[in-house]
Amino acid sequence: HVTASVGGVAFHDHPPMVSEVMSRGDTALHQAKQQGRNCFALHQDSPAHREQRRHVVWMVEEVQSGLKDGRVLLAYQPVVDAMSHAVDHYECLIRLRRRNGQYVPAASFIPFVEQSGLMRQVDRRALELAIEELSAHPRLRLAVNVSGHTTSDRSWLRMLNALVRGMPELAERLTVEITETVALEDIDETARFVRSLRDLGCRVALDDFGAGYTSFRNLKALAVDCVKIDGSYVRGLEDNVDN
Repeated sequence: HVTASVGGVAFHDHPPMVSEVMSRGDTALHQAKQQGRNCFALHQDSPAHREQRRHVVWMVEEVQSGLKDGRVLLAYQPVVDAMSHAVDHYECLIRLRRRNGQYVPAASFIPFVEQSGLMRQVDRRALELAIEELSAHPRLRLAVNVSGHTTSDRSWLRMLNALVRGMPELAERLTVEITETVALEDIDETARFVRSLRDLGCRVALDDFGAGYTSFRNLKALAVDCVKIDGSYVRGLEDNVDN
């Protein structure tokens, strides 16, 4: 039996921005789920909802201007070899620097960016910055995360191809990370994406393995270079026998 939870948005005169419509719809969907699922909820405006919408619109506009002004940046998290304690590579984490100099972590704006349709632009910016760093530092190795939008974005692959063309030693130092939930959305499309990356000489990592429903058969079909086990399996490893 299939059930459906539906969130509806009504507007009369001039429709608001797409990001605002999506935000209202998402709020209504959440209301439908809270009402017991398998039902319909119409978005009801309230001061709290209006304040949330203003925050979403402001954050999306901030990211848009940040992409134009060069304020969407990368932070570098070291991935360390457990035996030698030497840094193996760095994972690139997206950050937004506000005009006042404050840095905003990805979790504070990426959900809104995904709703607004800006995610592909953010992924392209992250790739450009990573390639610049790899070109400037010949011994550096980086890992870049991509969203579900990018795994089916041929223009992103063409951009990567153009950036690493004729530089196989640079491509070898780049790892592209895909989360398990993204991989499962379309396993065949993801497998093609992985093959394209490996053909260019890049490594591919499957992130958050075990968070969803990936079987080892799917893992074999993806043929990634690295599997990053979801933290829920290894958190408290020294104390938890099951982990």
